[in-house]
Amino acid sequence: MIEQIRLVVNGSGGVGKDTFCEMLRKYTRVYKCSIIDVVKEVMIGAGLSIEKNAKTRKQMYDIKQALEKRDIPYQCVKNELHNSQIEYEPVFWVDMREKEDIDRFAREYGAIKVLIKNDRVAPIISNPADSSVFENGYDYIIENNGTLENLQEEAYKFVKRIKQRM
Repeated sequence: MIEQIRLVVNGSGGVGKDTFCEMLRKYTRVYKCSIIDVVKEVMIGAGLSIEKNAKTRKQMYDIKQALEKRDIPYQCVKNELHNSQIEYEPVFWVDMREKEDIDRFAREYGAIKVLIKNDRVAPIISNPADSSVFENGYDYIIENNGTLENLQEEAYKFVKRIKQRM
């Protein structure tokens, strides 16, 4: 089996996490998931909107807190990690917000902690998970303050750095 690089990625809403992930895919295969995916499934099943706004972000946070009592969101991420290994994906990317989840995943799976920043985007602080984004110790900070071409160059450099670990 190939050696896999695991990334736990954080950043405030709208800073370019998904864009950066898509740019990474130009240089390597990436299996992407989010700890909130199961929460979105619950919300859709309940007929709730998952539109990105302060109200739904707060609902997602509250539902995630309820599901965490049984460790469901984290276990779903572990299942996705297993799936990524079956599919032989060299990079596993998981979006996480809460410090406890980030630290746990980094500790259990040797994940690289990455923050995507964009100083032009006002941080979202509608719930504790969003308001504490900058309180983690990150291995890499990707500054997304320039053009898309600048971010593409950052993606290229980042892939070169992480592939050196493989």
